[in-house]
Amino acid sequence: MNAESDEEQIEYLDEDFWVYEEPDISSIKEMKNLSMAVTQQSQNVAKLAIRYAGLKELPKFSGNIDEWANFYAQYVKTTSDGQFTSSENVTRLEKCLSGEARELVASLLTVSGEAESIIEILKERFGHPRQQLQRLMQRAKQAEAPNDNKPISVVKFAAEVRNVAIILQALNEGRHIQDSTILNEFERKLTPIMKNMWAEVIHANPDYTMIDLMKFVNMRAKLALAITPLDGEGPSTSRQKSDEEKRPKFRGKGVFTVTSAGRGKCAVCQDNHYTSECPEFKKMSPEQRFAKTSELNLCRSCLGRNHRMYRCFKRRECGVEGCRLSHHNLLHYKAEEKTETKKEAAAGKN
Repeated sequence: MNAESDEEQIEYLDEDFWVYEEPDISSIKEMKNLSMAVTQQSQNVAKLAIRYAGLKELPKFSGNIDEWANFYAQYVKTTSDGQFTSSENVTRLEKCLSGEARELVASLLTVSGEAESIIEILKERFGHPRQQLQRLMQRAKQAEAPNDNKPISVVKFAAEVRNVAIILQALNEGRHIQDSTILNEFERKLTPIMKNMWAEVIHANPDYTMIDLMKFVNMRAKLALAITPLDGEGPSTSRQKSDEEKRPKFRGKGVFTVTSAGRGKCAVCQDNHYTSECPEFKKMSPEQRFAKTSELNLCRSCLGRNHRMYRCFKRRECGVEGCRLSHHNLLHYKAEEKTETKKEAAAGKN
């Protein structure tokens, strides 16, 4: 290969050869600064969104110990998320406090920048662990014990256990969640069936806490809701009363009686007795009774309504003079009686 061709090849390689260039440090710094600016802007937008989403307003607090845990948790969370200043927090507290809580810090509500002092005073008075524990113990004692025959009572009991457990978990960063006095009070109220099931749980987990009990009764509550309507324990009162009226009652020494509510309403005279006992129906001739059952669409076997003889559960043989037909014995008549009745009817027309 000659020198001229070698030069051409070198030129060709130089054209295709990739040359590495040092990155521009200033460009990287600009990108980082831009990213930080975008992040800061996003945080500011989130802060504004939190403020305008209604989180600026704190829940009302009048000094009720039961409401302290939620009030304090909301104050801490919204202060952090919304980045409220001390002056802004004083304004928020001034709007939400009332009753004893407001009276306790009334003078500080007029001073800007005393939000932390206000919260510390309220916390000492209403959020002291000892006070909270005493109140939770009181709630445990006042809680209505569940009843296996009343599913709604299980749901209500589970709700109270859950409320107490959540407050205990939040109190002093969860240091009181294993409080045995409150836990034992709730355990004591479990039904015998629930106690047996709970024993299996704590046998597998000896270091159980109120949270474990909460999960256990929550599951029992879910099962209870699956078998009972939310608006009651079962059938309505009026339906239960109706069922009790229809149910046969025993009185005295083995005497079986039926309440008046169980009597039928006569299809012929509308009185409170069965059609088979109707004096008016019995005065009719067998043929007239037969015609009456057709007119009123009655079952010819039991004289009842809303069904035909072939579907009658009370169907049985007539039995009069050995008759084996399935009609009611009040509808039985001989062939000659039928003929005689027709002759009398024809004579009456003449």
